Amino acid sequence: MLSFGHLLNAYLISSALLSSTTRHLIRHKTIGSRGMSSAEGSSSYIPYRLRRRHRSGTDFSMAYVSAPNDEVAKDIANKLVSKRLSACVNIVPGITSIYRWKGSVETESEVLMIIKTRTDRIPDVTREVKASHPYEVFELVSVPIQTGNPDYLKWLSESVDRKPIIADEDVAPIVITTVITAGIVICVGIYTLFTR
Repeated sequence: MLSFGHLLNAYLISSALLSSTTRHLIRHKTIGSRGMSSAEGSSSYIPYRLRRRHRSGTDFSMAYVSAPNDEVAKDIANKLVSKRLSACVNIVPGITSIYRWKGSVETESEVLMIIKTRTDRIPDVTREVKASHPYEVFELVSVPIQTGNPDYLKWLSESVDRKPIIADEDVAPIVITTVITAGIVICVGIYTLFTR
């Protein structure tokens, strides 16, 4: 007859084995820090699906953001490019914006940022702009890039991090749940095997 101690030992051993296996998968293969395998993480790797779309596809977008001045625009642009949320931000000076705000028509001198990024990173770009933008309601609209120079689109692809398939903060609960569930299944199997 198996005691509780035997079951506890079996559970701890199986948990340790599953935990090390899961860590190996996260570190080396299935779930990378950018949601891809280590081969995909290299700068020269462009998936076949993406290579086909270099000529015409909507993997990439341009987002337009107006800012009150050059200083604010450069600050936002530097953050987006340094965090690999954008490959390039063009800052166009000297635009005039005429808009309705709180019941009256306003006219302001602004600068326009043209942000080139992956389409699936637009929500992250929006969060980053919101964190630094001084406007109460800032403009951010995006349009898909339908076609372009294949070399430029390849560079864009290499310059902007992919959106993680599984975010880093989501990995821990998945690992814990997997380890606990597998440990319980193994313990029940061992208990059933030895109590017959």
